[in-house]
Amino acid sequence: MGCKCSKFCWRTRNERTETTRIKIKGTGNDRNDVRYQGSSTKLEERQLVDQEAKNGLIQKGINEEIAYELLLLRGKGSLKTTGDIVAVLEKCNVKYKVELDNNILIGVDSSGDLSVEKVEKKDIFSFEKDEKKDSEEKIDLNTASEELLESVKGIGPTLARRIVVHREEHGPFEELEDVISVKGVSKKLLDSIISQVTVKLAKTPKIPKVIPHETNNETLRIASWNLKSFSFDKAEHAGVKEVICRTVLENGLDILVIQEIGDNDALIKIKDEINNPTSEIVKTLKTGEQQWECCTSDIAGKMYQSWEYNGFLWNAARGISLKSSALLEKPKKGKKQFARRPYLGFFQAKKFDFVLVSVHLKAAGLGNSDLERLEKELARVPELITALQTHIPGEKDLMVLGDFNLGPDTEEFDAMRKGGLANLIPASTFTNISTKNMQGSENYDNIWISKHAKSHQFTGKSGVIRERLTHPAIADGWRWNGLVSDHCPVWAEFYCDRDFDDAEGLVSVDDVAIDGK
Repeated sequence: MGCKCSKFCWRTRNERTETTRIKIKGTGNDRNDVRYQGSSTKLEERQLVDQEAKNGLIQKGINEEIAYELLLLRGKGSLKTTGDIVAVLEKCNVKYKVELDNNILIGVDSSGDLSVEKVEKKDIFSFEKDEKKDSEEKIDLNTASEELLESVKGIGPTLARRIVVHREEHGPFEELEDVISVKGVSKKLLDSIISQVTVKLAKTPKIPKVIPHETNNETLRIASWNLKSFSFDKAEHAGVKEVICRTVLENGLDILVIQEIGDNDALIKIKDEINNPTSEIVKTLKTGEQQWECCTSDIAGKMYQSWEYNGFLWNAARGISLKSSALLEKPKKGKKQFARRPYLGFFQAKKFDFVLVSVHLKAAGLGNSDLERLEKELARVPELITALQTHIPGEKDLMVLGDFNLGPDTEEFDAMRKGGLANLIPASTFTNISTKNMQGSENYDNIWISKHAKSHQFTGKSGVIRERLTHPAIADGWRWNGLVSDHCPVWAEFYCDRDFDDAEGLVSVDDVAIDGK
C-alpha cells in the first residue's frame, strides 16, 4: 500500500536524494518549509534526538506546540502520511494550506522493500480554519447537487449520493452534526470538512401570487373539508395553518364545514390565524371585510382510538351568523344510529337562512367489511332531513355535506335520492388526493342539497379544490412538501340576497332526533 511522504525526516549517506517540499502557512508566521527527503535506493532511517529535532523545527518557524505534537507522533511511528501532519495542524487549530510539489510516492514492493516513485503533479490540500469565513462561501449540504458535494475535500461520488438521498428521504439537515447520520460520515470526517460546508434551513419558498376569488353581496360559498386527524398540535403547525387559511381566502369561501377534528380547541387556531395572520402569504390574501368565527361540536364519535369533533368556520363580516348548533340526539333505545353523530347548524346569511348537516359516515372498511353499516347510515340521512323539517316547520333549504366514504352513483345512495336530495359533485369528479396521485381516484366527499335549495338558491357553481394544498414544511412520510389532508375541499355557491321559504317560530336545531332504532 503506497503513501505519500512516508517518513517525516529521511537522512541518507552518499545517496542522491529527491526533495518534496510541504509549504505550511501558519497563523501569525511567515511561510514555513518542512522538507521531506527520500532516495531511489533502500533507505536507512536515522533517529533524531528529540530536543535537536524540536529545535530544528522551531528554527524553521514552526511553533513549539506543533513541533512537539509532530515529534510525539513520529516517536510512536504514527507520522506516516501528509494526512497525519494535517491532523496535527487541525488539532492545534492552525490556519494552514498544504501544497505538495513533485511528490514522492513511497510504497512496499512484493519483496518487502520500499519502492520510490516521483510523481510529476501538484496537489493542494486546503483545510483552513477561519472562523470569520463567510458561510455564503461554504457549500450548503441541504441544497448542493452531487457534483457540488464532490468538490468538498473528503466527499467522493458515493458519499455525495448518500447525502442527497438522505435529505430527500428524511428532510433537510437542521445542524451540521446531523450529517453524521448518513452512512459513511464519521465524526472525524465531519471535523475535516466542517470548514467547507454549512447547512441552511430553507425559508418558505415564495408562492406565486394568486388573485383571490372576488366575492359579491349576492352570493356565498359553502365548503366542506375532512382535515384528517386535525388535532391541536396539527393546527399549530405553521405550514398547515397557512394552507388552510390561504385555501379559504383564495377560493372565496364564506363557510367551511370541517370533519375529523381531533381536539375541541383546534379550530380556534385557524380562526385566529385568519383574523390576525402570522404568515406573510395569508396577510397578503386577507383583503376586504374579514372577521372569522368558529364553533366546534361536542364529541361526535371516535376516530383512530381518540375522540372526533365537527366544526363550522365562517366569515361574520359578510353578514353570516350561526343561530343554533347541536349534534343529532342519541337514540333513547337501541344501537347508535351513526358511528359519528351528524352536526347540525342553522345559519343566517343576509336574507338566506338554511340548515347545514356535517357528516362523516362509516367507512366501508377493508374488503367492504363495514359496507352494511354504511348503508344503514346512508338510509338514515333522509330520516334526518324529515326530522329537521318537522323540527323547523317551513324551512326547506337543507344541505348535507361532508365525508360519505362512497361515491354518489352507487345504489347505497338511492334512499337519499328518493328523499329528495341531489348531489352537487358528480361521481366522475374525485375528491381524494395524495402526493403520489394528485388527481385523485375516488369520490368520497360531497354536498347533497334539498330540491328547494337547488331550485331557488343554488347558482349552478360547485367544484373541488385540488390546487395548492401542499406546503414545503409539511412532512410526507420521510419526504417534505406534504398535504394537509388526503381529502380535497368541496364547495358550492348559493344566492344570499333572496329566500323563498319561511321558517316558523323560534328556530333551533337542539333536540333533533330520529325516531326508531
